[in-house]
This record gives sequence, structure tokens and C-alpha cells, in this order.
Amino acid sequence: TLIAGFKCQDGFVIAADTAITVNNTVFAGSKMHLFRGPKNSPYKMVIACSGGITIAHSAIEKISERVGDVASKLNGIKILEITDIVEEIVADLWKRNVYPYLRDQIGDPPVFNLIVGIEVKDEFSLLISDQDNVAPIDSFAFQGSGFEVATSLVHTLIESPANSVLTFPVSVGAHVAIEVLRIAKLYG
Repeated sequence: TLIAGFKCQDGFVIAADTAITVNNTVFAGSKMHLFRGPKNSPYKMVIACSGGITIAHSAIEKISERVGDVASKLNGIKILEITDIVEEIVADLWKRNVYPYLRDQIGDPPVFNLIVGIEVKDEFSLLISDQDNVAPIDSFAFQGSGFEVATSLVHTLIESPANSVLTFPVSVGAHVAIEVLRIAKLYG
């Protein structure tokens, strides 16, 4: 599994491979989910997941439902409110579902990580979850197997200072994402 997020001049790019592993079985499936708000409360949210597919989908479902509820009740939603919802749900799922496995050593914990892209009006944000923490992505980030290869590759391809918005548009970011995922899967 490899998911990626790029913050570009004019938006964000989120990408993922299609290999989903459950136990020892690998099959093709989507790790990315798109949500849009109603006309009276427009927003766009793209979530990619890595790790345990069941718990990751639970997180995505809870986030999308809560964001939808807040957006419809408030007749609008802000990026900060969506960020707060993502932080709360990720922390809660780790606290209730992952940490007990780790504490009691009762098998492989159902770990998951997310990359979340948010657009409200003409503003956008990109977030990454790493265990129970959620942080903004200032330039690019990866989660999953192969993230070391992908990160190194981006540093080689793009001479951009660390923690800065990438200086190319989304159209170029999409091509970079495709190439990085392709090469990382070959060599990662």
C-alpha cells in the first residue's frame, strides 16, 4: 500500500495504488474516497487510506458522516472544522481500537493512516494522520510501504525546500504522483 499527498500552487493531489492486502491475500480495490457537500454548503474532501482496510474505512465513514452533518446544520463548514473532526475521529479510533492491541499484545493491531485533502470555496488544506496524530502537509507526504523510496524520489525529482508548497500546478502534480507511485511500487 502506498498513498500520497501533494500540496500544489492551486490545490492538492492525492494518489494511491490499488493493491489491498488482507491477511495474505492481495486484491485490487480503491483506497481513495471523494465526498462533496450539498449546494448550500459546498466542500470537497478526498481521503486516501493505508493500513487495516476495515478500520480505515470505519474512520472514513465516521469522518464523512460527521462532516456532512456539521455542514448541513451550519449551512456551511470551514476547513478548520473539518480538520478538528478528522483529528477527533482518528484519535478516538486509535484509542479504542489500536492501543488495546498494543497494550495487551493480542495480535496484530488494526493500524491505519490517512491523507485527507479538503477544499472549501477557494481554500484548500492537506492533512496526514500518523498513528493518533493529524498534521498539515505543507508540501508532500506518503504513507504505507514504499514511503521511503517515494520520499527519496520526490526529493530527487523536485528541488523544493522542505515544508514549502510545491511550485507547480495540480496538473503537473498529478503526473508527478503517477510516476512516483509507479517507481515506488517497482523498487519499494
